[in-house]
Amino acid sequence: MKKHLYMIFTALVLPSAAFAQTIPGISTTITTRSTLLKSGTKGNKIDLVIIGDGFQSTGQAAFDRYVRNMIMNGLFREDVFSETADAYNIYRINTNSTDSGVTQVDDQGTGTQSDDTVTTERNTALGMRYTGSWDSCWMYPHDFGVIQNILNNQVPGWDFAIIIINETGRGGCAYGGRNIVGVTLGTNWAIIAHELGHAVHDYYLFKHQSILNDFFVSMCIAETGSIFGELILTEQLLKECDNDEIRIEVLAKILDRFYLMAFRVSQYTFFEQSLYEAIEDGTIIDADTACDIWRTIRNKTYGDTIEWTENTEFEWAMGATLFMPN
Repeated sequence: MKKHLYMIFTALVLPSAAFAQTIPGISTTITTRSTLLKSGTKGNKIDLVIIGDGFQSTGQAAFDRYVRNMIMNGLFREDVFSETADAYNIYRINTNSTDSGVTQVDDQGTGTQSDDTVTTERNTALGMRYTGSWDSCWMYPHDFGVIQNILNNQVPGWDFAIIIINETGRGGCAYGGRNIVGVTLGTNWAIIAHELGHAVHDYYLFKHQSILNDFFVSMCIAETGSIFGELILTEQLLKECDNDEIRIEVLAKILDRFYLMAFRVSQYTFFEQSLYEAIEDGTIIDADTACDIWRTIRNKTYGDTIEWTENTEFEWAMGATLFMPN
């Protein structure tokens, strides 16, 4: 039977069996599928697909190496759920792109893709676009249909997919409702764990929700699955690491994240509420007014426990979602 999707963090690499197949309707793409783990027949197992974009035929070794080192022998094999690998069939799909790398896009920060500007166009198998911006989830596909067509042809009935783009910049994104995650070659274990957490959450959300009770949730709920994925990885790192300096560094990062989630997110929530109350009262919101509101909320949140440095009253401006139209 299908087991909990958090098992995607673990797997054992089995000998691969590759075959070549041209995908109908995408004449410029030569695609091959390799079986990394075969645990059983479709229906009783979760079919997980790892697919690359922006890799030419001469660059496939880099993609294969990333899958092997960072995912299969890294995150998957080291995680606490390694004993559940038999719940998965795992496939790697190699797609040959005409160009190396992916299309670069200048994100305009409006929360939409229609006004984004392409700065470097690259002809790739999946048409992924990289913005390098959190506001646009770091990357997005030009056409989901192209990706789904390849996945459906190579692994009919696939359950979950990870897209790895040939880009050294950081970034990861989970595409809600599609069971697809995108990451870059510059992605580390923590980001992969974070995005897989999102994807697991989305899987169960869209499986049990309907359009009548709303697919979309608040950021607080949306980040629950991703942070849980991070903590699973952190727990394993602390368990296996025997270097005190590294353990302290890991714990310090967790404390930073706790501050971010418990205090920072709450501060933004109170700030946004106060901002709208001021607007409803007829207050014109300029930078000085926003700073005054931010200071008031900051003092309410932290009291006199922190000595603030110069210009920290402008921290509200870091939250682009506060003034992005959508």
